[in-house]
Amino acid sequence: MISLGDFMNFEDFCSQNNIVVTYYSFTTKVRGCCIKMDDHYLVAVNPRFSADSMRRTLIHEIMHIMQDHLLCDQSEYEKCEEEIARIIKNMKKAELSQLML
Repeated sequence: MISLGDFMNFEDFCSQNNIVVTYYSFTTKVRGCCIKMDDHYLVAVNPRFSADSMRRTLIHEIMHIMQDHLLCDQSEYEKCEEEIARIIKNMKKAELSQLML
């Protein structure tokens, strides 16, 4: 059986993957973004949204990092967004399946 101790906490995950998370008050047209800095990734989340929305944005932006989308050019933007949406949808399905067991 898997115990809670078998999972890495969020801070350790970010540390091991060189991810720094910060809040930045963008306009309400922007929920968040991520960029590659010298030796780390910076994920900025807009605090003007609800806690649930910020959590979803954070997951979305970290998935871009994990899928190496930061080098995508503008012509690939929609393709990258669709890929992240598909991955998150599959994660939700897997989570629901586990709850049903």
